[in-house]
Amino acid sequence: MRRRPVLAGLGTLLAGTLAGCSESRDPVTVETSIHLSDGDRRQTMVDGERDDLDAGQYVWWEFTTNSRLEATYDVRVTAGETVNVYVLTVAEREVFEDEESGFDAVEGSIQTETEGVERTITLDAGEYSLVVANADILPENA
Repeated sequence: MRRRPVLAGLGTLLAGTLAGCSESRDPVTVETSIHLSDGDRRQTMVDGERDDLDAGQYVWWEFTTNSRLEATYDVRVTAGETVNVYVLTVAEREVFEDEESGFDAVEGSIQTETEGVERTITLDAGEYSLVVANADILPENA
């Protein structure tokens, strides 16, 4: 499990575009928990981790599963207004990192403009990232 806090908009053109989209956003503090369960066992990957995100910033947590399982995540804004939350496969996260557009999230994982979400989704074996964004960066399938 790795956590990667990332500033959105590293390129000049992209930064200008995102600044316009996220300009009205205020800083937020979020608290995140992630649990994985295969039916017999439950593993806590993240337990109440707090992150401060300025406008246009996002953070993600990477995790890998070798079999089909349920992932439960709980994201709460403890200060500020709203965030966007979704789960990406490794391939879609690479598009997200490179372009910050044109990517799809795992079906059923998307929650936009939320103060808090608790959701359980079923994932096949693979590599995934839970993304929490204080930016107007949304998947195509949102």
